[in-house]
Amino acid sequence: MNRSLSRLVGTLCLLLGTTWTVRAADKPFVVGNSRLTFITENLVRLEYADGAKFLDDSTLFAVNRTPREVDVRLERQGRKYIFTTPAMQLTLDADGAPFGQNNLRVTWTQGGKRRSWCLTDTQRGNLLGPVVTLDAVSGPVPRMDGLLSRDGWYLIDDSGRDVYRDGGLSRRDRSHVQDFYLFVYGTDFKAALRSLAAVSGRAPLPRKYVLGSWYCRWWAYTADDYRDIVRGYEEHDFPMDVLVFDMDWHRKDATTGTGHAFTRGWTGYSWNRKLIPDPAGLIKEFRDKQIYVTLNDHPHDGIRPHEDMFDAFIRDLGVDTAHTGVPIFDAGDRRYMRAFLKHAHGWSDSIGVAFWWQDWQQDYPLPHRARHDDSPRPLAQ
Repeated sequence: MNRSLSRLVGTLCLLLGTTWTVRAADKPFVVGNSRLTFITENLVRLEYADGAKFLDDSTLFAVNRTPREVDVRLERQGRKYIFTTPAMQLTLDADGAPFGQNNLRVTWTQGGKRRSWCLTDTQRGNLLGPVVTLDAVSGPVPRMDGLLSRDGWYLIDDSGRDVYRDGGLSRRDRSHVQDFYLFVYGTDFKAALRSLAAVSGRAPLPRKYVLGSWYCRWWAYTADDYRDIVRGYEEHDFPMDVLVFDMDWHRKDATTGTGHAFTRGWTGYSWNRKLIPDPAGLIKEFRDKQIYVTLNDHPHDGIRPHEDMFDAFIRDLGVDTAHTGVPIFDAGDRRYMRAFLKHAHGWSDSIGVAFWWQDWQQDYPLPHRARHDDSPRPLAQ
């Protein structure tokens, strides 16, 4: 049966009050201004949009919403639509309103007992996730919620997040009101992780050396200091795989930029030749020992006039700083980022830098540009 015919027959069966079993891959399910997409048997996307203007563009969280081969059984009882997968049963009261505790209910079996969820439920048994930073930590710190929970479910609210269009980020249409991703997995935590991979994409394994021993300290090390550190590891027959060049690998003599903590020296891309006179030779020396170098990077202030590569960067960007001023770092501007990555990272990459450590950002000075928390967020408690 082709997709159009499947939709027609399914709609007729619902109107007649009968049941109908379809493949989730056939279509999302539209009920008025609501759309439900069963991405896996454990994961359903719940959209509400004025005028049924649903969203198919990807976001930073939802890269692939293609439904997997999941059997979804539909049944209609009056204005109630009942969707059943092997993992959950979702009941939607088609009252025309956005999703809420009165028109949406999900049930499943966990530990031999019937469990239920509605939109205002809170997590009680979350197994928690990471902390943002360990800076200045001297005791227990609160952790953010994670995907896995003894409650058997987790909700990610992607509403209002920027979307990808034409290779860049764009604002979402205000008519797209709700965009929820409900994971229902009981005690099957692997199913939760598989569902996350289905919608966000599979995370490739890191290079093997990244899983090894790292050395990192924020200190004004010279090239010889780094050699002494490596020599100490060798003398004690202890492996080193990654050597982090923290802040002082670059010059910190900027006189422009917003900076942070009363210094403009966080962002920088010109090597500090007083400490490391021959970065290419030093990195090759370590690479010959199978030690990989990563550089600390605070890109907030971009490429400024004191940088070695500033003139070449401005020429590539094609701006007249006499009229426009120094361009402000803008990760959402593709033209800017092409020139930035070429000149800020290009030479260091060419001499053997293995990867870049994206460090903390001083986002508060420019909230209109920088404070875009595009990470998926749980439903506000």
